[in-house]
Amino acid sequence: MNLGNYSLLAAWIAFGTMTLGCADNTPTHETTAENSVDKVSESIETASDNAEETKDKFVAHTQEKLDELEENIESLQDKAADASDDAKDELNEAVSSLKEQYNESKEQLAKIKDSTGDAWEEMKQGMSSALDKLHDSYENAVAELN
Repeated sequence: MNLGNYSLLAAWIAFGTMTLGCADNTPTHETTAENSVDKVSESIETASDNAEETKDKFVAHTQEKLDELEENIESLQDKAADASDDAKDELNEAVSSLKEQYNESKEQLAKIKDSTGDAWEEMKQGMSSALDKLHDSYENAVAELN
């Protein structure tokens, strides 16, 4: 190859390099107001889904505890039937009180199930306290039986 061909080849390489170097390589991600609103909406939906999942888990866990306590109350009622007359009266009173507390807790849980948004969070503490009180009352009744 002669010098002229080398010069021509060098010119083409330089031209190609400059052409490629000047190309618009910016990302095509357009951030528009609409895209931003969509992203915010998706975030809100995700947060809402997570809150609903947390509420559902709380409701399921509380329902399990209530079911367990209901079985325990029924068992206590069966034991009261076999107890002496004095113990029977005390146990029947305790069972009656436990059933009342159980029904109140069950109604409170139904309200939580029907609640929306953050309202259930406000009721959550009351439900937990009611459940603890019901459990403690049951434990006291069992202690009286023994």
